Amino acid sequence: MYAALPHASLSADLSTLATQMVSSGNFKTAVVTPGGISATLPNGSPALIFADHIGDPSNKAATVPDAVQAARWRTSSTSSAPETIAILVNNTDDSGAFHPVNQSIFANEVIADGFNNSQYGVANGDVQLSTIAGAAGSGVIDYMDLATHGMVAVDAKGNNYYAWLSDTEISPAAISAYSTDFIAGDIVYAITLLGGGTTADYTFAFTPGFIAQHVHFAPGAIFVNQSCFGQNSLISSQTGSILQSAGVGRYYGWTEPVQGDLADQTDAFIWDRLLGENGTALGQFVTQRVPAQRPFPLDDVFGAVSTETRNGPFGTSAVVTYAQSPQAAGLPTATFLMSDFGGESVANPVIEYGTPTISNVVVNEDPSNPTLTINGHFPPQPGLVQIADSVTGYSAGIAPASWSTSQVVIPIQVSGPGSHGNVTVNSASGIPSNPVPLTQWTGQLTSTEGASWSDMSGSAGVGSGTVTVGYAIDFRADVHPTVPSIDSSPVPQNLAFTQLEGDSRATITSITGTFDTNDGEHTANFGTGTSVALVPGSPPFSNTFNVGAEPNEPATCNNSMPGPQPGPTTVFCPAIGFDAPAGGTCSDDAGTLCTSPEWDVHSALGVPTASSDGLLTFTMDPNTYAITVSSSDANVTTELFESTSLVSGGVTGTINLPASLPTSTTPALRPPRTTSARI
Repeated sequence: MYAALPHASLSADLSTLATQMVSSGNFKTAVVTPGGISATLPNGSPALIFADHIGDPSNKAATVPDAVQAARWRTSSTSSAPETIAILVNNTDDSGAFHPVNQSIFANEVIADGFNNSQYGVANGDVQLSTIAGAAGSGVIDYMDLATHGMVAVDAKGNNYYAWLSDTEISPAAISAYSTDFIAGDIVYAITLLGGGTTADYTFAFTPGFIAQHVHFAPGAIFVNQSCFGQNSLISSQTGSILQSAGVGRYYGWTEPVQGDLADQTDAFIWDRLLGENGTALGQFVTQRVPAQRPFPLDDVFGAVSTETRNGPFGTSAVVTYAQSPQAAGLPTATFLMSDFGGESVANPVIEYGTPTISNVVVNEDPSNPTLTINGHFPPQPGLVQIADSVTGYSAGIAPASWSTSQVVIPIQVSGPGSHGNVTVNSASGIPSNPVPLTQWTGQLTSTEGASWSDMSGSAGVGSGTVTVGYAIDFRADVHPTVPSIDSSPVPQNLAFTQLEGDSRATITSITGTFDTNDGEHTANFGTGTSVALVPGSPPFSNTFNVGAEPNEPATCNNSMPGPQPGPTTVFCPAIGFDAPAGGTCSDDAGTLCTSPEWDVHSALGVPTASSDGLLTFTMDPNTYAITVSSSDANVTTELFESTSLVSGGVTGTINLPASLPTSTTPALRPPRTTSARI
């Protein structure tokens, strides 16, 4: 019957075919519905005629590539892991509507991004009823991605319901194996109409009820339906309700027929942005950014699906978003919609709502308890953090001091392994984030300052002196360009640090000076005191020094705040100062000018003012991350030799090339990955 029709109009063909089916006596009823024909056999059994893909402009039935044909397989691929991502596709349809090789690429990318450990598995296979029912193995499904024919059907009472086409051919053995489902109406007889008037083999169709009965979902699981009509208004509420009752927390689907290539492109876009644009294979479908973008949560990804114009090798002649698929003239555009059942709010939501992702990190160099604050998006359950450098490799897992979905805080080493390098946050189940480089610099600074004063211990006179201090400093900061929001350009971060690393040291290397009273009768002499190694801290506490951020930086410097900030990002003007007990010696011939043989020496030479850059400027090359040191002589009021004076001076020094610097692959650098899918 179908072969003899004119095939000038799909709707006309279906209407004529439905009439012929009933008049032939082979069918009791036949009604045209979105995506095909709902019919009943003379014995009352339902039968579905799928025709959802005939008008698909991407249908390439006559020119399906050999490589794609070779990729078609029949398998019951399952996972033995506790949690599974199931990526299932129609593997037997020869119309060109499906390209199973694409779903294999998606599965490989998911595996390569860490979902191949003892906790997670990936089931990549066909839509045999046995595959669907067994995809979770002995575990549960976290995320199901399904691509096959879909249609709106009508039952014997005139109620609409949704149906997918399976790869399982009708046979007595299959009817026996799924007799309960057959009686419940959760599987029905089906046939597929092909272009040119041909038909496919008789197979079973299955309903959301079959999914609910046989698929074991983790609470809050995600279901992405890339088939036609999955969110059609006639069945969306009922379909969603059934899936929600089975544990699905988020459901995605198309309202109308969707072009096969564009459905795959939307699928690729979701995986690419969810995993972090780190696999070249997904670049076959969607445009990726350079440098690669970090992972983003599913809500951010779906927002981009709904707003970004398709851009990639598949393309489309119409300017549409990834949430749209155009049809023939006069037919409504298919829209990709979401039904949210609160899956992200369950006690332990599945990690696919958002794998760990780091935006930036900030160090707090508290001498007694240095910590690293990691900003980004993280699963609710705490995991471990690793810091790797090019010499020592990955550190052991670091337990967090605190963990939230937006911020993780860990203790951090003062020096050595684990003090700098690529920071990676691992979920409780071992899924890694994008590594973010914590960069470290070392340097040598020398400050020299001179002062003159007219009184000492109440005695009038004339005095002058100099102090020279050497600083061996280590400091670290996150200066990699960070991606603040999905598909936005990387934003540079400030070169800024509040304090130095705890292994930094400073030493007063020279003190010289004299003071003569006005009457010329008494003289005081200054010299270097007992050598004291100053440790980094926050002056004016005793026995400390600092080179670090100071508030109210002038406009030519940055604002001393870490992270993406307005204003200059590469120019930092830190203050430099120290407070040293017994930093110098004082002797005098009268015994009255020097109140103690050993004097504390205090300095804050590099404090900037509103009209000055300060004495010390660090300028970072944004390409090499090398830092140059410059200083201009300036006058500041400070206390030198226990006398408040107007001090002038400057700073010289060099900063070594950094360790663990950002590279061209940041901000989504990934460790080496394997690419083997379970087929």
